[in-house]
Amino acid sequence: MQIRATLLALLVSTTAIAGQEPVDIASLLAACSQCHTPEGKAAQPGWAPLSEMEVDQIIGKLSGHRDLIIPDAMMSKVAFDLSDEQIEALAEYYSRQVDTSQQPVRTLNSED
Repeated sequence: MQIRATLLALLVSTTAIAGQEPVDIASLLAACSQCHTPEGKAAQPGWAPLSEMEVDQIIGKLSGHRDLIIPDAMMSKVAFDLSDEQIEALAEYYSRQVDTSQQPVRTLNSED
């Protein structure tokens, strides 16, 4: 439910800018989902957990990959056609995600 609400908020915020086409965040996330979950977790150990990054960090990384400043064949291929607006929308989306995989689990015992 949180993902849907965030997607809707991004769609509304990107369409509010006069004269611009709305950013289709769903199709962008589909491209990212090969290596990152919708919640921003890394699909493989060692890959960047986007949910732990700030907006500016994600923008810097995606722009760096797009502009071939940060060498990474896979990321440069994915980011090559991204506009500044698409990068900003992705950064806003992923920076708002919460990685719940590392949250403590409360266990009940006989003393509770």
